[in-house]
Amino acid sequence: MPATKGTFTKPISPTNTNTIAGLLYEPRAIILWTNSLTAGGFGTSALLSAGFSDGTNHRSFVAIDRDAVGAGTVHTYQRYQKTVALTITSITNSILASCTVAFVPSGPNWDVVFTWSPNDTTANIIHYLILGGADMRARVGSGVMSAVGTNNFTIGWGEGQPDALFVFSPALVNADSDSNHAIASGVSLGFGKGPASAPANGVSSVRCDNVESIADTKRYQRPTAIVTSLSATNNIDTEARLLTGTWPGDGFALDVTTFVLSRAVAYLALKNVDVAVGQGVARTTAGAQATALPFSPEAIVLTSFCDTARTGVRPSARLSLGAASALTAEGGTWYGSTDAVSTVQADRHGDASNILNIVDNGTPTLNATANVTGLTAGFELTWSGTLGTLYEFNYIALREAGAAPGTVLPSLLSNAPVLPAPAHTRTISILPGLLSNAPSLSAPTLSATATVEPALLSNAPVLSTPTLVPGSISTLPAVLTNTPSLFSPGVTVAGPGEQTVQPPLLVNPPILSTPTLALTISILPVLLTNTPTIGTVVLVRVITIEPSLLANAPSLAAPAVEGALTVDVEVTLLLLNAPILNSPLVSVAGVTVTWTQYGEITRLVNPANHASSTLYYLEGTLWSGAEGNPAMLRLMYLVGAAWQLVSGAPTLVSTVVSSDPPSTTGISARVRTASFTLPSGANEYRFEKQKLGGTVHWYAGADIRGAG
Repeated sequence: MPATKGTFTKPISPTNTNTIAGLLYEPRAIILWTNSLTAGGFGTSALLSAGFSDGTNHRSFVAIDRDAVGAGTVHTYQRYQKTVALTITSITNSILASCTVAFVPSGPNWDVVFTWSPNDTTANIIHYLILGGADMRARVGSGVMSAVGTNNFTIGWGEGQPDALFVFSPALVNADSDSNHAIASGVSLGFGKGPASAPANGVSSVRCDNVESIADTKRYQRPTAIVTSLSATNNIDTEARLLTGTWPGDGFALDVTTFVLSRAVAYLALKNVDVAVGQGVARTTAGAQATALPFSPEAIVLTSFCDTARTGVRPSARLSLGAASALTAEGGTWYGSTDAVSTVQADRHGDASNILNIVDNGTPTLNATANVTGLTAGFELTWSGTLGTLYEFNYIALREAGAAPGTVLPSLLSNAPVLPAPAHTRTISILPGLLSNAPSLSAPTLSATATVEPALLSNAPVLSTPTLVPGSISTLPAVLTNTPSLFSPGVTVAGPGEQTVQPPLLVNPPILSTPTLALTISILPVLLTNTPTIGTVVLVRVITIEPSLLANAPSLAAPAVEGALTVDVEVTLLLLNAPILNSPLVSVAGVTVTWTQYGEITRLVNPANHASSTLYYLEGTLWSGAEGNPAMLRLMYLVGAAWQLVSGAPTLVSTVVSSDPPSTTGISARVRTASFTLPSGANEYRFEKQKLGGTVHWYAGADIRGAG
C-alpha cells in the first residue's frame, strides 16, 4: 500500500485549486488535518480541523476552544460536515475555507486535486496522508450509534468486511447530518482492525464545555473502544467497540457498551491491507524505542491524550495527532485546553518533523517529541525532550496486503536503458504494417514463437544474453544494444498474422504510425428528427383559507358550504366585497410543514426548584424571510425515550420579516409567549423549529424563563 505523508499551504484566493502531482500509484483515500496556523510552533486558541475523503465521499469536523476569554462566556464551537473533506474556520466558527478532493489520472501517474469553495487569503498549513495502491480499496461513510448493543454499519462498497478502520465522532452531534453548535467542542478519534472474530481497537477523546463558571475540559484514552463520547459530568456518555462475532457481509458492527444519547460516527474503511492496531508508551529517557510488528508498515498514524494509561476521564483536554510514511515524511499537530481556570487557556501546536508532540501543561511548552527512525518489521520512535512520564499513545500501522520487496535480475540488462514508468503494462498487438519506418526482413518462414535468427542480420549487433526465468520470456527488441541493419527481401509470414510488441519496453522505439481507432457508435437518427416543443405545465393547487382570519366580515356568495371552506384559486368570485386578509397561514397541497430539532441545547428543569413562580413563558429571537410564513418554535420534553409536545405550552411565533439580522436592520425580532405551566418533576426540554417548503427562517436563540 503506497502512502505519502506531507504538508502543503492552502492556496490564497483568487487561486482556489491546488494539486499534489505525479504520484506513481493510484490514490484511494486521503486523511487531512490542520490547526489553521501558517507556521510551525505554538498558537493561541485550541483548533483542530480534520476529515477523510475517498475522492468521491467526504466527511469532516472542526473543534474550537477560544483562548483568553472568561470561562462563563461562549468560547467553544463544533462543526460536522458530510460534503467537504476539510473546513477551516475562525476561532468564532465562521467558515473561511472548505475543500473537496478528486483523484485524477495524469498519463501513467496520478494527481490529487483540491478545490476550495469558499476560500480566503490565509496560507494555512495542511497535513495530509495519502493511501493507495493497485489492490487496496477505500470508502468513506457515516452512520449513528443509536442504541445499546449491536449497531451494524453497511459500507455498500461491494468489498466485504473492512480490514482497517479510521473513525471520528464529533462532540454532541447526535444525527448524521451537517451540524453547527456552541454547546461544547471536542472529538473522538479511533482506530480499528478486523476480522470480526478478533478485532482490535484504540480511541482518544477530548471535550471542552461552554459557559461554565470555570473551564470544564477533559480527555480520555482506552485500548478497549473505537469511539467514545464524553459527558459534561466527566463520565462516559456513549461508548462502542468493534463487535467480536458477526459483522454485516458488506460492512462492520459496533458493540455499544454505554449509551445515553445517539452519536454520529464517520469512518474511513480500508480493504486488502495488512494492519496492526495497538498501544505504546513513551520512554522515560531520551533514545530509540522499537515496536515489533509482523510486517514493515508503509504508513503509521498515532494519537495520544498526553497522559499515562488511565481507565477513567481525566481533567484538561489534550490531543496529539500525527502520521508518517517514511523516515523523512512525518508530522503532526496538538490541541489543548486547561481545566478549572477562570480565564480560558487554550492553545495549538504544529510540527512537520516529528510524528508526536506531547504537551501536558498550560504554559504551553513541549514535554516530549517522537521522531520516526525506523519502519522495518514494525516501527521505531526516537524520543527527546523533558521525559520521565510514561505517556501512552495509540497506533495503527498499514501495508498493502501481500506487499514485499521485488527481485530484479540485473543479468537481464546488458546496459542501463531508460524505461518509461507506465502505471499498467498491457499487451498491445501491433501489425508490422503500422510501423512507418518498418525494417525490411529477409524471407524466412517465422514460427509461432517468433524466433529471430542472428544470421539474418547484415551486421553483427551486440546481443545481451538474458537469463530466462520460468515462463518462457520471449526476447524483445529492447535487448538489442545497438540497432542492426537488416536485409530487405520481401517478407512472407507464415503462421500468425500479427506479432505481439510492447512499445514501452523499447529504449529507442521506432516511429509508429498513429492509427485512428474508430468506435462503432449506433445512433438512431429517427429519434432526433426535430426538437420537440414542451408545453408549460401549470400546477393548480387547492388552497385552504380559514374565514376566521378575515379582518372584516365579507359577504359570501350563496352556495351552501359544508365543513371547512375550501375554494379554488378563483376565490374572489365567491366574495361580494373585497375583504382585508390578516396574513393567513396558507396550506398548499403537496407542501408539508415539518418540525425539526433546533440546535443541540437541552434544558433540565424542575418547577419544584423555582418556588417564586409556577408559571413560565418562552422567549426567543427569530424572524422569517417571507411575508405570511412566520418563524415558529415549539417546546418539547422527553418522555421515556420519545420527545413529546408540552401540553398547554404556546408556540413562539415571530412575524418579523427580514433577510438581515436585527443587528443590521435595527428591528427587534425578540418575541415572548403568554405564560403557562410546565409538567411536574425534573424533565429535559428542547425546542423544535417549524419549516415550510419554499421559505427561509432564522433562529438566533430561545429559552424557557420563569414568569415570577
